[in-house]
Amino acid sequence: MEAATKRQVKIRAVLDKSNETDKYSAATFLAHAGIQPLIDDQHAIAHSKGMVIDSATILTGSFNLTKAVEEKNAENMLVIKEAPELVSVYEANIRMPASHSHPYLRQAAAGSSGTAPVTVSRNGEVRGSKNSKSIVCRAVQASQP
Repeated sequence: MEAATKRQVKIRAVLDKSNETDKYSAATFLAHAGIQPLIDDQHAIAHSKGMVIDSATILTGSFNLTKAVEEKNAENMLVIKEAPELVSVYEANIRMPASHSHPYLRQAAAGSSGTAPVTVSRNGEVRGSKNSKSIVCRAVQASQP
């Protein structure tokens, strides 16, 4: 994600309110990567997981970006391509909670995000490292400038 932000890829992440109070959360991870997360405090839990990449590819499913999911859990991730109408629906699903969310303002301590980089490759593979913490969010949207 850090490399994507340096390339000026626009990343919008909408997280639930637990990310405001947890010491190490997806919000602190994203803030350290130079991404301004949004906090949706109007829903108890942001359990819907979805990503739209370049307004062309959807990633969705039960898969949280954690080490346990990569190595131990029985999870699923669906990669959908060449479905522009469905992309529009997913993008609207991201904009809806983003419209009533507020920016995450707490600054994480320098150098102590507690998370390791997570990458989404061009072919849709999602990978963290052996130290990955969870990135559980309602929605992430990434697009080239």
